[in-house]
Amino acid sequence: NSYRGDGAYGQYMLMLPELDAVIAITEESADLQGALDLVWEHLLPSFQNKPIKESPAQTALKERLAKLALPLPKSNSDATARNIKAAKKFFEMQSNELGITNVNIAFQGSDCRLMLKINDTMYPLFFGEGQWKYMTTPKIGPYLVAGIKGSMEGLPPSQVAGSYAWLDDNTLQFKLRYIESPHSETYTCRFNAGKMTMEYEKSTDFGGKKTVLNSK
Repeated sequence: NSYRGDGAYGQYMLMLPELDAVIAITEESADLQGALDLVWEHLLPSFQNKPIKESPAQTALKERLAKLALPLPKSNSDATARNIKAAKKFFEMQSNELGITNVNIAFQGSDCRLMLKINDTMYPLFFGEGQWKYMTTPKIGPYLVAGIKGSMEGLPPSQVAGSYAWLDDNTLQFKLRYIESPHSETYTCRFNAGKMTMEYEKSTDFGGKKTVLNSK
């Protein structure tokens, strides 16, 4: 005797009137039924029509939830002067489906700014090393209905968090999370002989697609 509202990628609102309960789920998953199965397996049998005392399991769950955090990109190489020199500051990009015409990379201490020029608009994005840098950006991220005319009109800038890591001496990876949604983007930049290849991935493709961009 329940009913629900569905969103994309596993956003659920479950109503259980007989139990006076509402369950909200925010996730990004390709297994949409899996989350619902977990609710029926673990949560539903625990609902009671009377107050319950906190059990050791509930205390442990609270402690675990308080410590949960999204994983940070991990560097496999020290950010040495050689690394930073490999990351040439400015790259003019070949024509690509993302509309990125220029890429600028600038380090300031342990932080890094990735500047993307997309269709004549500049988007500065900031990334921390071993930590998330929080900011807002008008850049449109992974969005289910982004292709619909006027879909983004009137929306405020997105809240995002960015972190970067050196995967090796010549490979710099940027992770950008849109923290008001479950979605994220990854930019992996490989430097060689003064040129750069960038791989772009968005989480909504679940690892099924990479867009490769090359500098001129």
